[in-house]
Amino acid sequence: MAARPNAEKLKKLLEKSEYTAGQIESDNQEREDLDEADLGQWSQERMKEMISLLEEEKMQTAVEAKKISDDWYTHIRTRDKNLEPCFYGIRTTLQGNHLEATWREFVFVKNGKTGKNERIVRHLAKSRDSDSYSKAIFKKLPEWVRGKAENTEEQLARKRKRVRLISEMVKTLKQYEKLLKDENYF
Repeated sequence: MAARPNAEKLKKLLEKSEYTAGQIESDNQEREDLDEADLGQWSQERMKEMISLLEEEKMQTAVEAKKISDDWYTHIRTRDKNLEPCFYGIRTTLQGNHLEATWREFVFVKNGKTGKNERIVRHLAKSRDSDSYSKAIFKKLPEWVRGKAENTEEQLARKRKRVRLISEMVKTLKQYEKLLKDENYF
């Protein structure tokens, strides 16, 4: 198999051939010498590389979201002890093709049998067809942390959108890869 051509080489191979009256063969011998099996193999290699790079980008975006969540926790843990506590948290995970950065409220209730306070986690609702939570969910937060929560959510919404778009690109590339297989390139 010949070496896979780079973009510059491919542009050269796309150059218009000049045909004269009665001429049947192309004057671009390099293009004529290409084997369809090689072309198919190169396409397959490119698809695998692009999908791999996009999957890495998706994981990196999830790490960025985790750092945003870490910053949130640092902010609420280092509050002035004279300020009202904040009982909101974020759970950030990469679940397949989705970035789950979900807001949770921690509620403490007294156990009737033991008399001890137990923590109950309540997941806050987000619209299914949106990448972001409504600002209304932050109305119950203490004033000192509300702005930070809104800013944190704006950043997380962008990360959710990036992961969604990356997943859509991977899906499209896999459809393209299937099309290449259907053309019996490989």
